[in-house]
Amino acid sequence: MVGDTEKAADFVPVDVVINTMILVAWHTAVQRPDTVPVYHVASGTLRRLTWGDIERIAYGLLLWHPMPNPVRHPGGGFKKSRLLNSLSMFFEHRCPALIFDAYLWMSGRKPK
Repeated sequence: MVGDTEKAADFVPVDVVINTMILVAWHTAVQRPDTVPVYHVASGTLRRLTWGDIERIAYGLLLWHPMPNPVRHPGGGFKKSRLLNSLSMFFEHRCPALIFDAYLWMSGRKPK
């Protein structure tokens, strides 16, 4: 995936978003503003997570809860370059899929 592991991953818990929507509906009904207000919900710098943190957490969860009998183990990670990401997608996804489809075709089964 194209991304920078040092950039903030601005996740907001769903209950905060829902509470904000309820508050906005109440405020709009009571105040009746003349203009259309725009609201923004963000976590900001509170408990800041980076995409690198998310990547490490996800990998740790994968080790803690391994998949039974996977065809391939998940991997990859973030790449800053679109070209590097495209090459990675080709060699890590497309080539193995083509090889597996060829194997299925040669063994008389239908590739998916």
